[in-house]
Amino acid sequence: MTQNPVAEDDAPAVVPAPARHAPVAVIASSLLIGAIVLAVDQLTKAWIMSWLAVGESVEVLGDFFRLSHTRNTGVAFGLMRDQPFVPYLTALVALGLVVLFAWRLHAQSWPVRIVFGMILGGAVGNLIDRQVYGSVTDFFDFGIGALRWPAFNIADAAIVCGVLFLALYFWLQPQEADGHS
Repeated sequence: MTQNPVAEDDAPAVVPAPARHAPVAVIASSLLIGAIVLAVDQLTKAWIMSWLAVGESVEVLGDFFRLSHTRNTGVAFGLMRDQPFVPYLTALVALGLVVLFAWRLHAQSWPVRIVFGMILGGAVGNLIDRQVYGSVTDFFDFGIGALRWPAFNIADAAIVCGVLFLALYFWLQPQEADGHS
């Protein structure tokens, strides 16, 4: 009778790997959220363009919050207006980074997927405006008197909030021990 060299009690334990979502599913969910952001962005811009002439404002909460139809040829908050290639380059880099991070991280958590979708939808929304109109429609106008924050839109808000939420998410993640003292 031959004896089994590995007894049943000595068999290595099989530990299942944590479930990982396929990168395609992660990107698909981010694309869905991005499509929602894009739709809301484009619908609100179309509404503003049909309702207010460029330069026209309507007070919503007195002087503090107005809807003001403005056109922006620069990047976020009107920066770099005289650099026509910079807005396109910025948007393409943002889109590339979103896809890269989503693919590499496999973005298993829904907060990260939502954030990627927000950034993606916002970047595409402003790219569409630049391509179709040569500038971006901005309309949220906050401030008091002459002291005003630069006007912005849904796409800008989605990008900025997405980047801030992403930074906060990664900052709050527990750090892995690297074995160094």
